[in-house]
Amino acid sequence: MNLSRQRIGALCGLLGPALFSLFIALAILVYPGEYNFFLDHLSNLGLTETGGVPSPLNYLLLALAFSSAAVCMVPFWWSLRSLFNEPKRLYHTSLIGSVSGIISAVFLSASAFLPGNLLFEQHRWAAICFFFFLSSAILVYSYAILAHTDYENPYALIGVIFVAILYVHAFVPGFDSPLIQKVVMFSLISWTAIQAIKVNRTI
Repeated sequence: MNLSRQRIGALCGLLGPALFSLFIALAILVYPGEYNFFLDHLSNLGLTETGGVPSPLNYLLLALAFSSAAVCMVPFWWSLRSLFNEPKRLYHTSLIGSVSGIISAVFLSASAFLPGNLLFEQHRWAAICFFFFLSSAILVYSYAILAHTDYENPYALIGVIFVAILYVHAFVPGFDSPLIQKVVMFSLISWTAIQAIKVNRTI
């Protein structure tokens, strides 16, 4: 992979979270009625109907938020993988991490196009698969970062903390609130931006 493609991937790692945040903010602004950031789930922004009122614009904005982040994640994951060519075991480890990250991007995009009010179970499982594959990718890369002599350990620690928050949200009673969900979502998405900064510094 040449330097220009690395740079593009790193920039996509920064662009994805920015577009995700922008479209989420717009979806909140045009939400029919009042969207409660602390009590309403993110998926509420992507319903085709809200309170009996059709909300196609919200559906479109959530789809754009998730899809733009997903598209940007693909070149980012390949760019990040290129930093782990040596030794051989890190090459294979990073390859597993990047493939898992790209699969998570597919499920992220799919979850937005499966509105919860029409296809709740499909939406739910797409979201679960997204969290599973993305958290797996982050954990795999956390190991690779720790094993990489030229990669600072705090970059691995950040990933472990973000994944730990996800597991607490998923499995600890009382931590399944919409607010914690947003913390998890924005943390995992922003992990790509944090690593993209490192890639930019490296190349």
